[in-house]
Amino acid sequence: MRSSLTCCGINRDVKSSATGFFHLDKIDGRWWIIDPDGYGFWSVGMNAVTYNFNKNYEQQVRRNYKGTREWARHSIARLIKWGFNTIGCWSSNEVCYEASKMQIPYTKYLALAGGGKDPEDYW
Repeated sequence: MRSSLTCCGINRDVKSSATGFFHLDKIDGRWWIIDPDGYGFWSVGMNAVTYNFNKNYEQQVRRNYKGTREWARHSIARLIKWGFNTIGCWSSNEVCYEASKMQIPYTKYLALAGGGKDPEDYW
């Protein structure tokens, strides 16, 4: 199956409806992430792409880049070069903003469980 993937993680052999948004669909008994154009998407993402996890690293970023958005663009380009195609959860707002401008999919944290309730209550 991996041989049918494009460099961006698109599987042209898996076709669903084109909705303009990422969505899930069950095709031949298997759940797929479907890209906005209706093709299967194999997400390879990096979580927590952020500059402020450590005070020393944050200082390095501020010293070496004109701003956090420049750092974000550079970091995304580097991840794409390494074969990633998705920006994962817990990434900084700057990274998600720049990813959206570059049309790179990103995920945000969705807290479905809370207040001590059973997570199944939310489904």
